[in-house]
Amino acid sequence: MVRYPISSMWVLGILSILLIVGGGLYGTRRIRYYKALMRDYLIEQKRYRIATELTNDVLFEYNMVNDVIEFSDKYEGLYGRKPKFEHYAKDKVALKHIYEEDRDQFIYFFQQLNKGEEFIEAEFRLLNANNEFEWCHAKGKTIFDHQGRPLRVIGKIVNIDTQKKTIDSLKNRADRDPLTNALNKSVTKDSINEVTIASRASKDKHALFVVDIDDFKSINDHYGHMQGDKVLSSVVSKINRIFRSTDIIGRIGGDEFVILMKHINTIEEIKKKAQILQDELNSNNSAETDHPQITASIGISIYPRDGGNYDELFVKADKALYDAKDNGKKNYMIYEP
Repeated sequence: MVRYPISSMWVLGILSILLIVGGGLYGTRRIRYYKALMRDYLIEQKRYRIATELTNDVLFEYNMVNDVIEFSDKYEGLYGRKPKFEHYAKDKVALKHIYEEDRDQFIYFFQQLNKGEEFIEAEFRLLNANNEFEWCHAKGKTIFDHQGRPLRVIGKIVNIDTQKKTIDSLKNRADRDPLTNALNKSVTKDSINEVTIASRASKDKHALFVVDIDDFKSINDHYGHMQGDKVLSSVVSKINRIFRSTDIIGRIGGDEFVILMKHINTIEEIKKKAQILQDELNSNNSAETDHPQITASIGISIYPRDGGNYDELFVKADKALYDAKDNGKKNYMIYEP
């Protein structure tokens, strides 16, 4: 069954009335005119409906006065929910279907339309019929009454999940070191600076670790660059196991890595983590002569005590790193002001 949008029913109703009235007032010529107008309108509606059926686009119409939203037929099949909702804004019906991190964007989208913005767009993740979130692009245009008050929003939801994930994948590849999959130097710096800026108000503390593999050149010279690459990948794998997914891990040089350990409370936390990292990096050493013996030196600085951004923290951590190397390597040092 074809479901016409409410606005389409308005037009059909008006044309029907004109046909009835026209019969009495203007004769057969006027009736033929309105019949042709109705026929053309229905054909246009059918063409538009067929065009939307060839895609996964979902049309919607939101009645601001009655707080009712109605979606086109495809909505139920794609998203597993009835296509009509009453008290849509009042009861915040849609929020439970929106990915939590995207809810502010969705709320802003509807707020702007309700305020009378003529046209607005937004991207958010919407729960589908398979109980999975997928990226959508929504856009809507507001219809106003003769006094300029917003009455309805006519819009469309387009599935952009594949495109979005492709872009995110390409961006992720561009952001990362191709050998170890750690963040590259510029992204590491930018990411850490974002954290320090956000922490100015919250007063959170963080620790910056600079990790350098001891005598890495001799590993390349003795075992070859292919084995050296394996060592670098192994180091990042171990760092990933020790630190949290929310911490920042980057490769900033040939054999040098940076880690921002977020939200620390005490120096003891830092020392404990540094010792675990030290032990883990040294754990692959064996008596076998065909495997490189790996040790690492670590320098650590603390935000905000030792600096307010990446560059300031790195200078202090790098000084602590060289103190560790001067102290026999294979150990860690925390910067002392």
